[in-house]
Amino acid sequence: RQIASLGANTIRVYHVPPRELLDLAHGCGLKVFVDVPWSKHRCFLESPEDEESGRRAVREAARTCKGHPALLALSVVNEVPADVVRWLGPERVERFIDELVAIAHEEDPEVLVTFASFPPTEYLHPSAVDFHTMNVYLHKREKFNSYLQRLQNLADEKPLLLGEYGIDSIRNGEEEQATLLGMHLE
Repeated sequence: RQIASLGANTIRVYHVPPRELLDLAHGCGLKVFVDVPWSKHRCFLESPEDEESGRRAVREAARTCKGHPALLALSVVNEVPADVVRWLGPERVERFIDELVAIAHEEDPEVLVTFASFPPTEYLHPSAVDFHTMNVYLHKREKFNSYLQRLQNLADEKPLLLGEYGIDSIRNGEEEQATLLGMHLE
């Protein structure tokens, strides 16, 4: 209720929420953007067990959230580390992300599916995603504006969502956080 009272309409969670959380969010008028957790921080394409773990996690997440009115979208991957992408090769990683998107759509044809990237892997462009998601932490207005324009060009005809942006709340006080948030909203 507090999040909704502040004017927000969506929350992002980094786990598959129980239906009770989705029900609560729906009751407050909020949508939920769900990141599916699995071991993407390892060289997952070199281990059949890790690959299957990713497939299973996406399948279970899509089944758990299927058809819920509070579900905004599923993110099948959040930030594959740049060294993992370099080691495995971007084409292989993109193909696997596309496979995960297909699994989510098989389980729930109506669900919106994405993957969240970040600047070190901005070149990843799996074709099956419904929209592009980027996590961006830039604190200077000019750099943020320039990078946002770049991301919009990279997204091409698909929508672009900023999945994460902001400032480190531990190292920066409330005033700095408020200033940066105001800039982002502007």
